[in-house]
Amino acid sequence: MTMDADDLRRHLVDGAAPTEGRGGSAAEVAPMMTALSVVSTDMGRLDERVKELAGHLETFQAGQERVKALRTDLTSLAENVAELRKTMEQLTANEDAPTPPPQPWDWPLMSGDEGIAAIKALADWMEHALFRWWPQTAEKIPTCWMRHTDMLRDLSLLYVSYQQAYKHPGRRVHHEVDWRRSLNDMIDSIDTARKTYNCGTKEHTVGQTTRSDRDHVEEHVRQMALGQIYLADRAGDEDRVAQLMDEHHITADELRTRMQRAFTESMTVVDQVDASPGAHREATRDAARVLLAYRVVAPDDLSQAPKIESLMKALYTHKDPSFERVAREYDTLARLYATIRDSVLPMMVTGGRTPGEQQVMREHGVTLEQVMLVRGLSKSAPR
Repeated sequence: MTMDADDLRRHLVDGAAPTEGRGGSAAEVAPMMTALSVVSTDMGRLDERVKELAGHLETFQAGQERVKALRTDLTSLAENVAELRKTMEQLTANEDAPTPPPQPWDWPLMSGDEGIAAIKALADWMEHALFRWWPQTAEKIPTCWMRHTDMLRDLSLLYVSYQQAYKHPGRRVHHEVDWRRSLNDMIDSIDTARKTYNCGTKEHTVGQTTRSDRDHVEEHVRQMALGQIYLADRAGDEDRVAQLMDEHHITADELRTRMQRAFTESMTVVDQVDASPGAHREATRDAARVLLAYRVVAPDDLSQAPKIESLMKALYTHKDPSFERVAREYDTLARLYATIRDSVLPMMVTGGRTPGEQQVMREHGVTLEQVMLVRGLSKSAPR
């Protein structure tokens, strides 16, 4: 027989009730009843907790059953996948490898025998397929087509396109569309070549000449290398400069010529009235650097005096530390130019033919050639 908490409480109370003849009193029984009441309450709580845990256990057992079912399904699925893989492997093993598409012909790599066989294959195809089914092409393809390399290229492209469109097992509609487009393009190209070579006439020429652009390419590459050298020099990378000069066999004279051009380019910015302050300062600094490092202007080159004068003014304006070095190297040239321009030229009315004009030139120690040079320079030099 099972008792719940309430039955237990009643049983304990009935059993502990005082009766005459048992030797007990109500005062003695009271503490016991209090303790039993507490125990009864705790048992009630335990009973509720047991019920709660029983519910959790039932849920857990249901989850375990679900996991077991999922594990069974997963095992079955894995077996099915393995069976499908085995089937696919068997099918793949039984299938022949797909036929690759026809490849373009690379005429330069053909041997003599291969070239002969290729031309014969083209001739046979043109006779039995091209001219038969597209007869208008015969009017535009000259009989000397095999003598022209560009026509051979066009015809072999048509041949390969035809094979893809009509002979290949994997052909599709769009392959025939591609063939028709290629046919129109290549026939037009051949017809243009036919007219260029005067095919079928006494002026017929065979356009198999070739040329070499190596010299032009080499010169262009050297100029590119010189540009890289200039940038490396500007960045102060001396090792890179040496490497490029050695790799491209750049001579000192070639480098100096390139730096002369860089100096001229920088001076163009220096002389621009509307140049931004930053660009003007940078060009001034770079022009001075190139001038001092590569001596792109000789100290006695009067034809370059306007650039030197302009550069010195810019260096002074920007308070550039290179001013003193440039002044030491080119002060004599700048003074000579200024003397001729400001003191001698105003006296040259007849171009130095009078005794007075000749006397002026002697007093300043200049020649008539120098005066005439400065006259030409001063007309365009910035002031």
